Amino acid sequence: DEARASFLAEYLARKGRPPAGTLRTALEILAGHDFGHASLRPAAGRLLNPGVEQDGAAAAVAEAVGKTTDSRLPYLALAYAAAAGEANLRARKVSWQFDPAFAVAWLTVVESLGYPLSEVELQLRAYWSTPLEDEDGLPADG
Repeated sequence: DEARASFLAEYLARKGRPPAGTLRTALEILAGHDFGHASLRPAAGRLLNPGVEQDGAAAAVAEAVGKTTDSRLPYLALAYAAAAGEANLRARKVSWQFDPAFAVAWLTVVESLGYPLSEVELQLRAYWSTPLEDEDGLPADG
């Protein structure tokens, strides 16, 4: 395991343009397998093809990876990021699943893509950006 991890760390630290097919390979792995407790594939599939049924959403992602031109592969990667960002936002009421820093980052990304954040989204982003205070009014980390 250590040798493989070391190889991958060195490989990923390379300078210059990645070899042809790198993005497609990564997306084929993501589109073809479930990881952790829940798969992002169905959510990504519904973002890529809103009309697809729940049962076919995961397969839609794998199909999209196979059919998409290299120039559009970044959109498939963004679909996975979006699925993760939206899943995190939906988990905001479950503190052990929710990552406020990720929520702030995701809302900022969506806004940078041209989505106008609602007043509530702006307020939540500001709230999640503010460090928590302890009972004495001091930052929670010190």
